[in-house]
Amino acid sequence: MKYPIHSPRFAELSTTRSSSDITLLGIFRSFMSDEFLSIIYNNRNDEKADSFYISKSSSHNWHFDYCRKTILINLAIDIRFCGLQIESSNDQKRFLRSRLETEVAYFKEKFAIELTLENNHNINLGINVHETLMSRFLITPKEYQLLSTSFQSLLSSYGDSIAGDEKLFYFTGNSGNIRLVPSKPDRIGLWFYELCCRFANGLPYMLDIQMAHSEGELKRKETSQTIEAWINVIKKNIGESFLAFDKYYVSEKGARLLNESAITYGCSAKGESGFVKPYNDAITTITNVPFKWGGSYKMKDDGTANLCIRRVEKDGTLRICFTNGFKRYAKKQGANVIPGYDQYRFVFSLCDIYNKQMHHAPRPHKRGGFLRRGEEGKEHDFAMVCILLNTFNAYESITRRKIWAKWKSKDYEWELDYEKVETSFKSNCLALADELFMYAITL
Repeated sequence: MKYPIHSPRFAELSTTRSSSDITLLGIFRSFMSDEFLSIIYNNRNDEKADSFYISKSSSHNWHFDYCRKTILINLAIDIRFCGLQIESSNDQKRFLRSRLETEVAYFKEKFAIELTLENNHNINLGINVHETLMSRFLITPKEYQLLSTSFQSLLSSYGDSIAGDEKLFYFTGNSGNIRLVPSKPDRIGLWFYELCCRFANGLPYMLDIQMAHSEGELKRKETSQTIEAWINVIKKNIGESFLAFDKYYVSEKGARLLNESAITYGCSAKGESGFVKPYNDAITTITNVPFKWGGSYKMKDDGTANLCIRRVEKDGTLRICFTNGFKRYAKKQGANVIPGYDQYRFVFSLCDIYNKQMHHAPRPHKRGGFLRRGEEGKEHDFAMVCILLNTFNAYESITRRKIWAKWKSKDYEWELDYEKVETSFKSNCLALADELFMYAITL
């Protein structure tokens, strides 16, 4: 009988980093380094935004080195916004400005002594400056590849479980990239591609982010282009990995690219999918095997590592799974296990956990204005949520032994403790904001 190639290997933080780097601030700064921040600054500081940081009447040359302190303080304020999750009311005018005044007052009170020290000069806490920064200092898809590289560099290994999926990020503004997908929780918005791995305590970690474009230089015509981008990431991993993705990415070209790269994968599929169809047609003559958790399943292989599984759920739902990474073993590897199907569903659930974390980490303020489109604000918000979740999950891979969720084998899903998810995110945001502000004013 065939069972997945699987060993208990998890994502690991790079051992080359010093202990001071393995803190909330250290991990966050490894993503939001001075080099990365200066690239954002230079890309945004064009002729359309000549008052990027300060009024046009200023005689100063507002180069990045001079503005670095202000940028980091603005990020600290923004992170507090994320943690507190205070929503605006319909009758409240200039809500963002009001929130900025509240958070600046908080930092002035908490760090009153530090702000009076002689070496803490050139600290800009002006409301106008930070209100402008909120709309202009934005991460766009052009910086996603560099950001993804910094995500990957934090790890020495991605482990043996990697999942690729997508996230529909709610947005209804003016954009040619909006997609309407009624089956998704947000139903309408911008479409992002994700690639996740997991730590030993079960927490997911984002390795790569991309955005689907329907127009412009970043436009993609085939899902195989996303598969190819994932392959380039997985090739950097140490050891063998199992890649899980859903039927949206299934194509003969994508399967060929994965096989040529010797990458083991498992995917859900439709019976009429090109390379899956011969297996699905042959499997109809095989007798169903009853399963303990309800329903039944049957399998068909071709004598190689290819295996197709048809699973009938207890409610009658038919699911088809295909994998290219199975071997024969002399003994059964576990009780109540469906070969291929269990491995795929468990690994693929990584993106589900990450997306549920993201759902409990919304961005409370709209971005845009000051000659910036609302779409750019959403592109930035998605990147920032990934940065924060990766920071917190990487840090908690050391400090937290158990995830705040458990895997329900019979239902093939994670049972999350939503209260702990929100509490953990809030406390980490507030702690990171304080650390970042203190770091910024002492530069």
